[in-house]
Amino acid sequence: MATLISPQGSARERERMPSRSELTKLYVLIVEDNIINQRVLAHQLRQEGCVVDIVKNGQQALDFLSKTTFAARSSDRSLSLPGKLEEPTKAPLPLSIVLLDLEMPASAS
Repeated sequence: MATLISPQGSARERERMPSRSELTKLYVLIVEDNIINQRVLAHQLRQEGCVVDIVKNGQQALDFLSKTTFAARSSDRSLSLPGKLEEPTKAPLPLSIVLLDLEMPASAS
């Protein structure tokens, strides 16, 4: 998929912008502690057809990731023990991209 650029980018860069139909296939996780930023970004992405989930911190992001296709792809299924009763699992949630603020402060909550 193409990299998103600013509207001031070159004509060649604008040609690589994803179409709306490509964006409707994106499942986005927003990791953001500021409620205003959460709402603004989620609104913009949903207007473009993305499916958006929001969490407010890194721990919640890790918990969410454990339920996604990312975790399903990266788990080692060869470690399951014979005869072990496994809990029925839900189908993993689709995930295309994670958007987060690298300067998010750590908090005690």
